[in-house]
Amino acid sequence: MEKDKKVTALYCRLSKDDGSNSESLSIRTQKAMLMEYATRNGFGNCQYYVDDGYSGTNSDRPAFQELLDDIREGKVATVITKDQSRLGRNHIETGTYMEIFFPEHGVRYIAINDGYDSNEQSQMDIAPFRNIINEMYAKDTSRKIKSALRTRKKSGKYISSGAPFGYQKDPADHNHLVIDPNTAPVVEYLYSLAEEGLGLHRIAKRLHDEKILKPCYYKKEMFGRFVDDEKMYDWDSAYVSQILHSPVYAGHIIYEAKPTVSMKSKKRRYIPFEERAIVPNTHEAIIPQDRWENVQRILYSRSGSFMCDKTEYDNIFKGIVRCADCGRTMLVKVEARRKRNNILDQTFYCCSTYRKYGAKACASHNLEARVLHEAVLADIQAHAKAAVGNRDALVRKIADQMHLRVSSDRAQHKRELKQCKARIAEIEDLYAKLYEDVSKGLLPEKRFQMLDFTVSRQDLNPTKRVELHCHTKMSDMDGVSEVTDIVRRAHDWGHPAIAITDHGVAQAFPVANHYIETLDKDDPFKVLYGVEGYVVDDLTEIAVNAKDQTLDDTYIVFDIETTGFSSIRDRIIEIGAVKVENGQIVDKFSTFVNPERPIPFEITNLTSITDEMVLDAPTIEVVLPQFLEFIGEGALVAHNAGFDVGFIEQNCRVLCLEQEFTAVDTVALARVLLPTLSKYKLNLVAKALGISLENHHRAVDDAGATAEIFVKFVEMLKDQHIMNLKEMNKFGDRNVNAIRKMPTHHIILIAQNDIGRYNLYQLITASHMTYYARRPRIPKSLINEHREGIIIGSACEAGELYRAVLEKQSSQQIARLADFYDYYEIQPIGNDMFMLEDEKTPNINTEEDLRNVNREIVELGEKFGKPVVATCDVHFLDPEDEVYRRIIMAGKGFKDADNQAPLFLRTTDEMLEEFAYLGSAKAREVVIENPQKIARMVEKISPVNPNKCPPVIADSDQELRDICYRKAHEMYGEDLPVQVSSRLEKELNSIISNGYAVMYIIAQKLVWKSNADGYLVGSRGSVGSSFVATMSGITEVNPLSPHYYCEKCHYSDFESEEVREFAGGCGYDMPDRNCPVCGEKLVKAGFDIPFETFLGFKGDKEPDIDLNFSGDYQAKAHKYTEVLFGEGHTFKAGTIGTLADKTAYGFVKNYYEERGQRKRGCEIERITEGCTGIRRSTGQHPGGIVVLPHGHSINEFTPVQHPANDMECGITTTHFDYHSIDHNLLKLDILGHDDPTMIRTLEDYITSDAMENEYNEEHPFVATEIPLDDKKVIELFHGTEILGIKPEDIDGCKLGCLGIPEFGTDFVIQMVQDTKPQTLSDLIRISGLSHGTNVWLGNAQELVKSGKATISTAICTRDDIMIYLINKGVESALAFTIMESVRKGKGLKPEWEEAMKAQDVPDWYIWSCKKISYMFPKAHAAAYVMMAYRIAYCKINYPLAYYGAYFGIRADAFSYAIMCQGKDKLNYYMKDYKKRSDTLTKKEQDVMKDMKIVQEMYARGLEFMPIDIYRAKAKMFQIIDGKLMPSLASIEGMGDKAAEAVEEASKDGPYLSLDDFRQRTKVSKTVIDLMAELGLFGNLPQSNQLSLFDFS
Repeated sequence: MEKDKKVTALYCRLSKDDGSNSESLSIRTQKAMLMEYATRNGFGNCQYYVDDGYSGTNSDRPAFQELLDDIREGKVATVITKDQSRLGRNHIETGTYMEIFFPEHGVRYIAINDGYDSNEQSQMDIAPFRNIINEMYAKDTSRKIKSALRTRKKSGKYISSGAPFGYQKDPADHNHLVIDPNTAPVVEYLYSLAEEGLGLHRIAKRLHDEKILKPCYYKKEMFGRFVDDEKMYDWDSAYVSQILHSPVYAGHIIYEAKPTVSMKSKKRRYIPFEERAIVPNTHEAIIPQDRWENVQRILYSRSGSFMCDKTEYDNIFKGIVRCADCGRTMLVKVEARRKRNNILDQTFYCCSTYRKYGAKACASHNLEARVLHEAVLADIQAHAKAAVGNRDALVRKIADQMHLRVSSDRAQHKRELKQCKARIAEIEDLYAKLYEDVSKGLLPEKRFQMLDFTVSRQDLNPTKRVELHCHTKMSDMDGVSEVTDIVRRAHDWGHPAIAITDHGVAQAFPVANHYIETLDKDDPFKVLYGVEGYVVDDLTEIAVNAKDQTLDDTYIVFDIETTGFSSIRDRIIEIGAVKVENGQIVDKFSTFVNPERPIPFEITNLTSITDEMVLDAPTIEVVLPQFLEFIGEGALVAHNAGFDVGFIEQNCRVLCLEQEFTAVDTVALARVLLPTLSKYKLNLVAKALGISLENHHRAVDDAGATAEIFVKFVEMLKDQHIMNLKEMNKFGDRNVNAIRKMPTHHIILIAQNDIGRYNLYQLITASHMTYYARRPRIPKSLINEHREGIIIGSACEAGELYRAVLEKQSSQQIARLADFYDYYEIQPIGNDMFMLEDEKTPNINTEEDLRNVNREIVELGEKFGKPVVATCDVHFLDPEDEVYRRIIMAGKGFKDADNQAPLFLRTTDEMLEEFAYLGSAKAREVVIENPQKIARMVEKISPVNPNKCPPVIADSDQELRDICYRKAHEMYGEDLPVQVSSRLEKELNSIISNGYAVMYIIAQKLVWKSNADGYLVGSRGSVGSSFVATMSGITEVNPLSPHYYCEKCHYSDFESEEVREFAGGCGYDMPDRNCPVCGEKLVKAGFDIPFETFLGFKGDKEPDIDLNFSGDYQAKAHKYTEVLFGEGHTFKAGTIGTLADKTAYGFVKNYYEERGQRKRGCEIERITEGCTGIRRSTGQHPGGIVVLPHGHSINEFTPVQHPANDMECGITTTHFDYHSIDHNLLKLDILGHDDPTMIRTLEDYITSDAMENEYNEEHPFVATEIPLDDKKVIELFHGTEILGIKPEDIDGCKLGCLGIPEFGTDFVIQMVQDTKPQTLSDLIRISGLSHGTNVWLGNAQELVKSGKATISTAICTRDDIMIYLINKGVESALAFTIMESVRKGKGLKPEWEEAMKAQDVPDWYIWSCKKISYMFPKAHAAAYVMMAYRIAYCKINYPLAYYGAYFGIRADAFSYAIMCQGKDKLNYYMKDYKKRSDTLTKKEQDVMKDMKIVQEMYARGLEFMPIDIYRAKAKMFQIIDGKLMPSLASIEGMGDKAAEAVEEASKDGPYLSLDDFRQRTKVSKTVIDLMAELGLFGNLPQSNQLSLFDFS
């Protein structure tokens, strides 16, 4: 290239992103300086290279790389920068460019401010030092930034872009976390499951079975891809582990988990978890510290790989081998037990989906490593052989593939470069125009300098518009603005109202109403509650204009081919028809039609009909009368009859041939008669009916096929006893299957008043519960039934009215549609610009075409007297917010995601300008007047019935009183002790006066029903603090002070000195006494728990009665609520799943990576925040049941739906998130728990004939009769002697409480050793300590060790504080206030401390109060310990029953192969696992925990017996001949479903062979091989086939 034609490169760089869409002011300054220098010094042909927002620490900058490419191609003569630091701040790289790269390519380099010019040799010496200084500056800046961030983190600031699951960012302080009420219960539930002893796999399975939505739905979504909706409940145990390990849930923040290696590298180094710095107590904890630490001990050392086995095998195919069914990677699995020496023979590849989710998700697809290696080697050898035989061909093939790849990449880069240059030119032009305005004085220079494109927009028009079409984040992955922001914007702009119209849902309504409730009561602003529904036009009958025709009458089955889709604009080119009489084809009609215009190319491609073929054909004027004569009195039949008949009718009108046709549509008929088809194209229907269709899209052939279809349909209709067309129409009326397959259009439905709101909710309910298919569909006929109080709009371009105008349908059809709507809608043409490129809209070729469609809709409004309104179809608030929707749409796979329509909320002036082409008067009418008119028609309403509507149970107040007094008299006699009567009266008065009696009665009925069915119910929370709850049978916990009473003569003792010594403790710990009146043994009772901890000191706090039902009984308990309240009056509490911050981050990152764009971390985080919270799906609360009182409809409060719109699911949930209606309707928490299941199983075992004891069916073992003062049970917590074993027999464990709920984890075992409990009260206090935060560790533990306190005197539960302070003389109300503050971690006020010291409260007690962050209620602890005590009793006295129940219910990873082959084999595996303790997988950790229980069982002299495949149960262990027979599910790889199949199949008699076993049970070959190795099949042959040698 000649020297004078080369470019002078003016390179600008700025590392700070100023956040605007335009170049920063600093870049403009640099450009001006460089251009001025170049002009003054005679440098011509200047070209800018600009990197705005890129660091100089590396050369990975787009404009800089473009500059280097141009230098390599010889296009650049000189490079000029402001100074050397603009070129770069990495002294090595910058020096390389200045001293080597530029000179080698003959490029002169000038740094203006540094006075550097490469042509001046004197400057060369100082340049390297400047580079070093520049790099030092960059390092210093980096250090300062990191230091600032570190300081913020150390101070407890949370600076990540999104909040962890369970939290949300504090609206008042984005660097502070607050608990998310929607998701925190799930986190708490996870931890409670872990505390129960469930392993990660079982927790994940429990969450799946209870249909609890995953936080991010799927890990794949992190990369912007979607997985099927069915898997949204498939929790990954790795994610469960992440939640359970994270200290953020205990209220702490980790910083510097993965810092960058250096300033120049983005690579991060991993810091081990135990070495990470933690900032404590930065936010409110979801999980108390002690509970969190307890769970950590349960999970300790679970840090190994989750999916892959540790092996010597070198996995060279890692990440490459994928499952052919699900596409997931195949992972290595080692089966060391196989008697093979070679590692390849022991190694298999297994589908990772199967490993994670089990056989229901995918098959295991076990692939031997040897087979894979041999196959790959053979393929390599084949390629090598081909290369040797024909090297040139192979080289050409490789070259062609590389060329295609390079060509594709180059084309993509060119497109992106073109877009960037166009944008740059646009920005330059903008600034040029602005500068020109400044020069002409049109824009003051000061104003120019003040220009800021980030200034929020304002609606300055004195008369405001109303937006009637607006989407929020509740529109599935479509709207990207918070409803609160939208409503606030409309209010701030002075708009009188705004409509919320999400796609098919109403879930944003309650949040919008919350904003309205913050306004002044006299504020006239209102929200219009509506929905953009998916309407199905089911008003068109199968047989239009049906008369008295029977199915045997004459029918003309016909088809036409045309030049296009518009009956007005396009022409018929072929007619084919068949006459059918009495079900027989009797005549045919076929002819081409000369359209008198060229046939479009695409029509010829589709039909093969050319211009030559129709050139000599008659015109429609000749053909149509002939065709009408052929029709005669017959009825027409066509596939998609509206299209074909519409063309015939239109041509009849043009030719003045008056006709009225009866027309049958075989598409509509197919939807009714063939409901299993997904599509109803002619060829697909023909195939389904076995009808041949050749030359598809030729009228005569299509007519013949349609005739055969119609004949078969007639036969099917006659089988249904349908004999005429009117009966056919009745058969098709609102057919659910047909509606689910019919096309949908958009429609706007706005509730005008409370009646309209109710009707709207009925429509939303039906659309989700009855007609849902990919989207919630609403039949038009249903809208007509519920139309009262609803205003109906025609919606956007996807509405049927807009489509009819666009497609130029007949005036009759348009009139029919126009009559249905109350108002018509038009939108800015920018919303519909996609039509210009869309081949499906041939009528739209220019922007003026789009305006003409709007003009026609305006004319329709004038013609039919309907208002026309202009809407924005809002999907985001401001123009720049389109980036959020762009990224979401790209993540969903939309190819045109980057071409976002301007769907932002416009001001009144912006809309008037947009519709100026209608004329100023008409523009004002559609933009302001008509929308305001619609808004005035709508009343100001609440989206939820504002009244509190608890269920009504007749005479519940009196019933509760009667139940309580009946039980009290039964226990304490007719003359009740004052302690009983006063407590009972106090509580009953408080409960009844506040309207809570019905809640007690409901809980009472549920518990009594469960007890009657043989399942105990454990109480949760503080309900055990209520004596009324005890007397009504809701809880076993008696909250009265410790006391004696006599069951026979009803003597009682509350006041004796002996009894008073146990105040604050537990009555069961008192010594045994006989009744001084009648001599009977006295009953001991009372836990001393004040009522105030449940309903508050005034007794007006709404009770929260949480109950732990058996996991096996939970579903029955849920079902029983229907019996109590009637079918249709109970619903599962709904939840809404939204896009989590991590998933959103994956969308954003993936979007820019796919497009090769670099964004700074802060920008990615900013965009991520805008994408977070968008609705994804719906789910259900784990145990929440919403109760609807009689006399009300659920649609007064909320629509209802299936969770995640699973139409196969029999569950109905509230459409609104349950928090939105929990102040209006009662929510019951009916949770599943393992303890009641254990108790029931123990009762069954001990009562059964399998165990030799005094119990039988007539005299069953009843767990509630177990004495809670049994001395042997306490011995479990002192040592192992009570079990008849020594610590060395069970791996050194010093206590016998392994496997006992509440006391079986390492953390609690150590606590028990430290505290040495002597009584039941001590155990309750230990349970309280283990569940609290900062109650044991660093608090009570230190006090006990120092001797200042004991387990009996330390603060262990929240109730301890109030009881202790009252007993010390502190005023009761103050004692309660102090308790409430301390239990929430809020500490003590100075005046409280003074009041405590005045009553001689010791300093250590005050110190302890200040340390506490969270406290467990004593009633909760007591309920848990009572269950645990009974299980412990059975462990001592009925060991076989205990171990059978434990392994069948609580064991996470019981393995028959490892644990049931004898003590020696178990010890071998335990030693192996202990050696590998630091590398055990999560599953192996669970195995190790279960092995400890098995080891204890063996040590006690108990044994397993081999599985008998004909006697073994699927999931239940059996006691047979004094031994345990494991369940079928204990065989590794045998899932629950497979185990149930084996149990069921074995009932049908002996298996003939292994093949027969596999055929009958469907168990995988791998499991069968393992069972054979374990000897479970005996001598069963491999095959059913006989050999002659069998007879020899």
